Amino acid sequence: MNRFLDFLNNSLAAAVLAGSVLVFLPLHLIPALHPISWILGVLQVAVAALAVWLILRRYQRDQARIDQLGAELGAEREKMRTITRELGEFRPLADEASQDVQASRRIVEQLSSAEGLIPWLRVRTDLTSWAPEQLDPLEEFLHANRQLSFEDSAVHTAFMELYRAAQQLRDWFSLEGSRHGGDGWELLPADQREGGWREFTEAKARGEEFADTLLSARAGFERVALERGTLPV
Repeated sequence: MNRFLDFLNNSLAAAVLAGSVLVFLPLHLIPALHPISWILGVLQVAVAALAVWLILRRYQRDQARIDQLGAELGAEREKMRTITRELGEFRPLADEASQDVQASRRIVEQLSSAEGLIPWLRVRTDLTSWAPEQLDPLEEFLHANRQLSFEDSAVHTAFMELYRAAQQLRDWFSLEGSRHGGDGWELLPADQREGGWREFTEAKARGEEFADTLLSARAGFERVALERGTLPV
């Protein structure tokens, strides 16, 4: 009802209807016009009928427009609900991407190229002797990441290659090393091996190969992580 009254208040046809009433009623009260009052009445009814028809037509048209806008609004609300659901599904993906970034950073810090195991392996002359603490980053890396996985498949593949290379080198140190000079370790000497110098040389070559594989896998992981955006520059 209030909506209809607001419509009448803003309708030109309603203003015409009200104006006709205000004009024709006084005319009926003038004695000189009584002989033609029926003509005035017909004109008043015609004007009123036209105004009412215009009012109803305009109201129906406006109501149809309101219904159309309501339907469009409902469609837009449904789109918004769809977008909200999609954003809700995207948020876990963003969280997973954030986890990939954190894990990538942690790995390059554990196997830092600036100090520790990686620089030592790069500048080594051979792997015939080492200090236990030089292998600490290797043990830390293997222990901390034994259940790690990446959402990004390319980064995960590079990580698994790095992890296997680290395991391989760690196992080589454990299998081929022996204590020497207190806390130091060395490659088991040839005179303590059944195969002598041949076995010693082969063991040394395997260790150097495993070290090179680790260095290559470490560089490969960092390259892939940079390319895939899990390791910001």
